[in-house]
Amino acid sequence: MSDFKLHDFVGKMTKQKKVKTKQLADICGLSRTTLYRHTKGILPIPPKVEAAMAKALYLNSEERDEFRQLISITVQDGSLISARYVLDSFVFSGGKVYLDQETEKEAMFALHQKDSYLRKLDEITDMILEHSKEADFSCSVKVVGCIGKDLRHTLQSLLVPMLAASKNVRVEHLLAFPKNDYLRISETLRSIMPLLGYANYHMMYDTEVVSQRGTVLNDFILVSSLKGNHKLFYVISLASEGLSQVAVFENEDIYRFFVENYGVFKNRCKDVWIRAKNIPILNELLLKQEMTKPQCLIKPDIGYSKIPLAVFESINKRCPETIGKMPFLDEKTTPEDLFATLEARYKIAYKEGNMDVYSASGLKNFAKEGRLSDHFSWLPTFNIAERKMILCALSESLAKKPKDYGIFITEKDIAHTFCAFKDTGSLIKFEQRQDVCENIYVENKMVADMIFDYVKNHVSAYHAMPDKAANRFVDELIKGLG
Repeated sequence: MSDFKLHDFVGKMTKQKKVKTKQLADICGLSRTTLYRHTKGILPIPPKVEAAMAKALYLNSEERDEFRQLISITVQDGSLISARYVLDSFVFSGGKVYLDQETEKEAMFALHQKDSYLRKLDEITDMILEHSKEADFSCSVKVVGCIGKDLRHTLQSLLVPMLAASKNVRVEHLLAFPKNDYLRISETLRSIMPLLGYANYHMMYDTEVVSQRGTVLNDFILVSSLKGNHKLFYVISLASEGLSQVAVFENEDIYRFFVENYGVFKNRCKDVWIRAKNIPILNELLLKQEMTKPQCLIKPDIGYSKIPLAVFESINKRCPETIGKMPFLDEKTTPEDLFATLEARYKIAYKEGNMDVYSASGLKNFAKEGRLSDHFSWLPTFNIAERKMILCALSESLAKKPKDYGIFITEKDIAHTFCAFKDTGSLIKFEQRQDVCENIYVENKMVADMIFDYVKNHVSAYHAMPDKAANRFVDELIKGLG
């Protein structure tokens, strides 16, 4: 998606060249609705229409080049619309961790280890993890692809137990986020969601479709298992049809052959995933992005940047020890600096381009319990007065929406938190649990674009309460606090 820059460009040109929209549509032989759909990327722009628009708008050579470039980066195949429904499946997933359910018969593998055998998936996993509880065990897993609709259940069922079994299991996964294929990107995210939260899972991506040119790899998993001085290698080929294959051997030279072919594809991949488990790193990252980029937040309840400074001052007054517990305070950051930062974040929280999505159940729970879905361990529960301040600020925002700011409340429960920054990337927040990285920042423009489109054009239309109903709902929560 070009974030509708094509639409903005055409609008700018009609004003500069003093060509009315209806006049432009008539010259191009289009209705105004069809012209709108072309510029929004809903419908592709055929060459004849492109030429007619360029002529009608008296575009010079430089403007024609910009026009052509914007057309080329605008979604034209409907993949963005399809991606919205995939996003539905894990934004409103009922709190589940996106593990795909097996709908067909259990996957079987042809195991080749001196002889050939037929083995179930869990038997293969048990073989690899046989010594996982021992101190000298280590396991390196290299994956290419394996996220197709017919393969992702097998991949998840193999890797999730391995990642959960030991910190000494390290997984590196090479994938494709092809340009202008938002459906493929959303399906890929859905496939790897159960894996992303593990600190020992690492993903890299290429913008080309996974077709390991010049390699022997296609939906392969390479496993190197080490216990003491004993090494054992696995080459696993996942197949959509027929039997998947597993070769087990001790010859490191043979394994090196596969690893070097794997390296050919890895060299084309980018490492764009920043793991923000550390609160200071996360706070610095979010503040920088909030200052410079429009933000889109999907969360069960209120975002921290939407909490008025008066609330934090109230907490500091009644619980002065709270400041000392904040993990991101050090000798360089005074309480005064902290409050200045919080105030600055709140002032830009409702800026043009920002959008927030909250769930009715999440807001109800916050009003009742005084704790957020991602409540910090060092932060006291908000008291009644503080909850009222927060909800009153929300009510005011609903009643007086700033220009181009969107706030939506959904009837459906929101399972997890997603925070995207325009043209930059997205933060995915996971429940904090042992051996799991709580926050993962995806530095990828297309992922961010996809989430912005999802909220602006799908959540707002299909999941959000009408504005008046949302206002009444929040006002009732405030009244309920007495």
